[in-house]
Amino acid sequence: HEGRHRRPVAAVMAKHAVTSLINALQRRLLDLTYWFVLTPLVTGSLTRLSTLGAIALLAMAVPRYTLSLGFWIELPLALLLADVAGYWSHRLRHRGALWFFHAIHHSPTKLDALAAARMHPVDDVIDNTLVGASLFVAGFSVETIFAVGPILFVHIALTHADVSYQKQGR
Repeated sequence: HEGRHRRPVAAVMAKHAVTSLINALQRRLLDLTYWFVLTPLVTGSLTRLSTLGAIALLAMAVPRYTLSLGFWIELPLALLLADVAGYWSHRLRHRGALWFFHAIHHSPTKLDALAAARMHPVDDVIDNTLVGASLFVAGFSVETIFAVGPILFVHIALTHADVSYQKQGR
C-alpha cells in the first residue's frame, strides 16, 4: 500500500464540512426563494385572495344561511373550523394524485417557518378552497372568512417553526 496516496483525515473532514455547508446553503436559498418569490408572498397571496375572494363573492351572490353572531364571536369559531378543515385537507392531500402537488411541502429536511412556505400553487388552491368552502357552508360572514386567512398564515408559520413551547429548566 505504500504506492497509494492517502489524503490526511483532516482534509477529508474539511471537504465533508464544506460540502455539508454548501448543501445547507442551497437548501436555505431554495427555502428563501419559495418564501419571497413563489409562496406565500406571491402565489400564496394570489391563491388565498382568489379562492377566498371567489368564496366571498359567492357568499354575497347566493342566498344562504348565515350565523349572524357578530364578528368577535364568529372569529374564534371560524378559526376552530378552519383548523379542523385544514387538518382534513392536509390528510386528503397525502393521497393519490394530490400527493404529487403536496409532496413539495414535505421536501425540506429541516422543519422551520420557511419550510411552511413550500407549497405548489395547485396544492395551495386546493387547501384554501376546502377551508374557505367549509367556512362558507357553515354560514360565517364574509368579514370573518377574510379575517381567518392572515391569522392562519401566522398560525401555520408558528406550527412549522420547530420551536419548543415547553417551560425550560426546573
